Amino acid sequence: MPREATEGRRTTAYKYYGVSYLAENLIFINVRKIPDERALESTIVHELVHMRFPYLSHGRRFSRLVRRGLAGARFAPYARRRRPGAN
Repeated sequence: MPREATEGRRTTAYKYYGVSYLAENLIFINVRKIPDERALESTIVHELVHMRFPYLSHGRRFSRLVRRGLAGARFAPYARRRRPGAN
């Protein structure tokens, strides 16, 4: 894990298959922990969905997006939504 990404933070990335760091636009994949190729593919897609949809928590919609990603779906790049009335 790059020191710049975790500097001054407590990190638990070693516990998980993968972790997304949105502010740094970085994904950490713990390849030592992942048991097989299928889990690796699922982890990569899972973390990419976190990067593309940062406002979503784990839930039904998130899981649906991961399944779509695993099936080969492509998503438009993330664009921050503009609030009504904001310039």
